[in-house]
Amino acid sequence: DSLLATLPQHIDSTVAVDARAARYGRVLTLIRFGNYDEAIKLASNLHRDFPEDVSYRLALADALLQSGQVEDSVSHLESLALETPESTVVAYYLSDALMKAGRFEVSRKVLRRAIRAAPSAFLYRLMARVEGEAGNLPQSFQALAEYYFRQDEVSRAIGALQHASTLVSDNAYLEASITSKISELEALQPSKP
Repeated sequence: DSLLATLPQHIDSTVAVDARAARYGRVLTLIRFGNYDEAIKLASNLHRDFPEDVSYRLALADALLQSGQVEDSVSHLESLALETPESTVVAYYLSDALMKAGRFEVSRKVLRRAIRAAPSAFLYRLMARVEGEAGNLPQSFQALAEYYFRQDEVSRAIGALQHASTLVSDNAYLEASITSKISELEALQPSKP
């Protein structure tokens, strides 16, 4: 009897969640197909209606970024990062937007903080992009090597580090660090018969 009494409420809440998910899915589809103005409008409405949901705020920031409103995206993400300092996903989005704004040092700082908190392959992959965009090719390949290592691709990690070592010309510390890491990774590989 009590189950039947709550059924209409359950159906209403399920329909509301489904409608919300459909709106979010539409935002992502609009972004994917380049309809940024509509995506921004819909993501803004979702954010207004559900301000506690970080996903909607990230979608709004992404739509802003993709539409070329880079500084608006950065501003939005900086605010979100202050509210959710432990979120590596927010740090990833912020670092990416900062890179696209040409603010490489700040982007690296955000990534380094996130990597210290929760090292992961996707953060190292973005670090490789940031370093590459900043013109720091040896460091870009070092980060790429870390990405490969975290993906259990030791041979590719070694290859990235070997390439990095060919790009170092005037930094003995960096060269020694790369050489040391190559040796460390080579020791992890099974010996060949």
